[in-house]
Amino acid sequence: MPGQISLLGPGMYIFFAFFILIGIFGVWMMIDTMRSKRRNRKMFHNVPREPLSIYALCGGLYMVLLLLMIVLIAVYNKQNALAMVVLFAAPILVIAELAYLLRVVYPKPAKPAPKAKKDKS
Repeated sequence: MPGQISLLGPGMYIFFAFFILIGIFGVWMMIDTMRSKRRNRKMFHNVPREPLSIYALCGGLYMVLLLLMIVLIAVYNKQNALAMVVLFAAPILVIAELAYLLRVVYPKPAKPAPKAKKDKS
């Protein structure tokens, strides 16, 4: 039928690849929080106030939801409500990943100590 719009085209594959890329970054964030370099930096510098396990939990939970959605779609061959959870969780995970990059990986440098003023006597 001419003029019919279908979701089964290149746009769907780009959209799906975007969700997989977000999941891969979530797994990277989960692995990066477990590195000793991040743990030591957190202990010796006051990098984030929150525990690093929150970031690992966000990344791991999203990837589990994404994989579960892929398996359920492959088995039942239809979309389900879990796809909507993954859809709405993607922007939240992107925000968590950006927060992780800005707060843990590339934190703001500490302010230098104020210099003592010299007397003019």
